Amino acid sequence: MEQQLRVLRIVHAAMLAAAVLYIFLPETVNRDRVEEPSQLTYLAVAVMAAFSVGAALMVRQTMVSRALETLQLHPEDGASLKRWFSGNMILFALCESVVVYGLALRFIGATWVQVAPFYAAGIILLLLFAPRKP
Repeated sequence: MEQQLRVLRIVHAAMLAAAVLYIFLPETVNRDRVEEPSQLTYLAVAVMAAFSVGAALMVRQTMVSRALETLQLHPEDGASLKRWFSGNMILFALCESVVVYGLALRFIGATWVQVAPFYAAGIILLLLFAPRKP
């Protein structure tokens, strides 16, 4: 279990670092200025990000929490350990996807004010869902 927790913490730290780098990436890359995306495009991406957040909450509740409960009673349960590890990895990917949606919007011309909620939500979720020892 210690090995899996160590791997999860490394992956979590790497995803947090990548999320912070995604904020600065569009500002440093030379690109032609394009017009802002349409409201429909922005809304569609916002809905996809909301679904990612919802999916992250469901994964947290169904996979991670249940596996944690089982691991507290039976720390040697291999199936629960795998479910806990897999659930955390999926959780991190879903949180990171919210930041990536903001990055994509920024590259297609959205303003900083429009993408800041995506960056903030993804990073806050990553911080809230940091891996913890069962």
